[in-house]
Amino acid sequence: MLRVVTYLLLVMLPTVMSAQVNKANRLFEAEAWSQAARLYEQVLERNPDDVSAMEYLAHCYRHEKRFEDAMQLYQKVVSNGNADADLHFHLAEMHYLLGDYSRSDAILQALLVSSPDHARARRLLAWSEAIKAMPAEPRFEIVTLHGINSPYADFSPVVHNAGLVFTTERKEDSGKDEFAIEHRPFTNLYYAPFSNERQTSFWTPELFARELTTRYHDGPACFSSTSQEVYFTRVERMSTAPNRSNPMRILVSRYDGNRWSPPKVLPFSDGYHSVAHPALQNDSTLVFSSDMDGGRGGMDLYISRLTSSGWSTPVNLGPAVNSEGDEVFPHVHNDWLYFSSNAHPGYGGLDIFRVHLDSLNNKPENMGMPVNSAWDDLSITFVNENKAYFSSDRPGGKGRDDIYGLERIANKDVHRELSGILEYDKQPSAHTTLYLKDEGGNVLQETTTNQFGKFSLSYLHSRVPYTLSIDALNNQEMRLFSIYLLNDQQQKVQKIISNDHGDFKFELLPPDDHDNLELIEAEDVSLLSIDIHALVFEHEPGDFNQRIEVLLLDANGNVLTRTFTRRNGRLLFRHLFPDDQYVFRLLADNPNLQLAIVDEHGNVLKVLGRKDMDYIYQRIGPNEPVLSVRDEYDRTLRIAPKEAFSISNIYYALDAYLLNEAAKQQLNRLVALLQKNPNLKVHVMSHTDSRASDAYNLKLSERRAGEVLRYLREAGIAQNRLKATGFGEQRLINHCKNNVPCSEEEHARNRRTEFAFEAMD
Repeated sequence: MLRVVTYLLLVMLPTVMSAQVNKANRLFEAEAWSQAARLYEQVLERNPDDVSAMEYLAHCYRHEKRFEDAMQLYQKVVSNGNADADLHFHLAEMHYLLGDYSRSDAILQALLVSSPDHARARRLLAWSEAIKAMPAEPRFEIVTLHGINSPYADFSPVVHNAGLVFTTERKEDSGKDEFAIEHRPFTNLYYAPFSNERQTSFWTPELFARELTTRYHDGPACFSSTSQEVYFTRVERMSTAPNRSNPMRILVSRYDGNRWSPPKVLPFSDGYHSVAHPALQNDSTLVFSSDMDGGRGGMDLYISRLTSSGWSTPVNLGPAVNSEGDEVFPHVHNDWLYFSSNAHPGYGGLDIFRVHLDSLNNKPENMGMPVNSAWDDLSITFVNENKAYFSSDRPGGKGRDDIYGLERIANKDVHRELSGILEYDKQPSAHTTLYLKDEGGNVLQETTTNQFGKFSLSYLHSRVPYTLSIDALNNQEMRLFSIYLLNDQQQKVQKIISNDHGDFKFELLPPDDHDNLELIEAEDVSLLSIDIHALVFEHEPGDFNQRIEVLLLDANGNVLTRTFTRRNGRLLFRHLFPDDQYVFRLLADNPNLQLAIVDEHGNVLKVLGRKDMDYIYQRIGPNEPVLSVRDEYDRTLRIAPKEAFSISNIYYALDAYLLNEAAKQQLNRLVALLQKNPNLKVHVMSHTDSRASDAYNLKLSERRAGEVLRYLREAGIAQNRLKATGFGEQRLINHCKNNVPCSEEEHARNRRTEFAFEAMD
């Protein structure tokens, strides 16, 4: 019986193997490389000398980008004899992709002796010469990102609303899970907000807009300059035929302040050809990729311009840009067109190139290593000249494609980024333009302060004379201005005072020395200090845009501080000692001017009465309830019950609620206030920004408020004097609600901890 079974197995084995090979071949023809590879591997386990299976498996490995494995198999097939020219070419190609250009060149040169008309061999040999001629010194370094990549494909990032919108295959969406024979998920657009100032870490990614999410492919996307329009690629199931073709189309949607409108298809998306990967320049020029008729290769780049009658007929960017291969994933930055191509001289796969839009007849420039690699490198998007993001499926990533950061390489004597603060009479000078100049007076950079007087400059050399100038100011005003340069911890370390000509001249130490300078002692600000927002206008709020000086006085006429009106007549006085009454004095000869107290959003709270050019602000009325409080310096001040005060420097670890040492130091000051005022109890309120879901933010703020309360209890404050509430994103103090474009600093203002005093019962 055993002999019979053995005989039957031996008879059946060729049939089984033949069926397995046939199935592998069918999968190979369907381009299901990984599934076919597993079957060819099983065939070779049973018959290691099967040259045909070896060849097919090598092709599968090549398509899967397992270049080392493919090279070894091609070498075995070629060594076996009777290998055709294409197999010799693929062996050379694998050496090329692995960076062994000399070995690749030798194989190609021998191949061209026997097959002088082998076009691909000639092209790869020319590529090798081009790559070897590229500059050896890299211009950028790769920065690993945290919190954004997944085990799936994540690609095509674009900066939006203090974060990145990107295309991903991750499955947490409302659509069907998988497509095609390789069972890859469909793509959707996701949004990941920045969680650190360097913009290399992210809060948990979420669906960008559920109203733009379909059951099939959505993304990549780009945004208009106002971020109120999004152009994106979509693939819909338009055909159910066995060999169906569902082309890509570009759609546009507009944001109305609450949600995105139903998207409309752009006119050149005809449903027969793929039109994809939109890139905007100045909101009126669209570059995209398409396989429409008349192109040079697979996917070509086209340009269309917005006219009074709509988008113009697309124009092919021509033979210098487009090749016989694919040109895809365009991006426009400062009139430079960046794109990926697999047919211009590169390191392998898709490489990233650039060409100036005014010189489209010039040969595109390869971005070089480490931006490019032997794998697919695509979807670059620049934040500025020194910072970008891109996608790649190179080894070492988390998924199929990962998103990486790029930063321009700076040597040890260059400050990659330098921050400073501009103050006028100790008040932040908001929305003021500064010009960085060299010794010859040439403007190198232009920057504008934010509402807190903060500005940033990039790539400054140490030990080089620089000048900072402020526009349209007289020398009397200049004497009240000061510029502070900050270290990498955003602390003041260098003060610059203007000369007689109103210029701020300075030189920098090398970055490490600059960051280790002794701190400039900061003026100690009470926890109970207040900010006052005001607005100057003529007939209605927002109609005044002139720059005038405004003094703030106490009730006795003593000047407390001064500042200038900023955008739309706004005023901000920071860190004031709480008083019942203040006086505003406008230094302008205009009897029509009015002044109002406003909230942080600019909403008018109270229009003040005027006497001459003075405006009286009664912060607490004579008949209103008031609390008398002794502050940290034993000064008695008067505040309103439940008046909220922000505690600065309450920082938390990423996506966490535990207090750090800086936060504890600030809370120790609150403990001292409670000890000095035993007749008061405190209400601690924690707030988040609008990023992440409403429910998540509410829970996070509750945990943070609870952690503050726990610290106060452990410091000896009785439980009956304590109350904590987490408000999540319910009480934003600026415009940065869901999907509204905001900077990281604007979002940071909403992430705050406040407290309010109440009398004990």
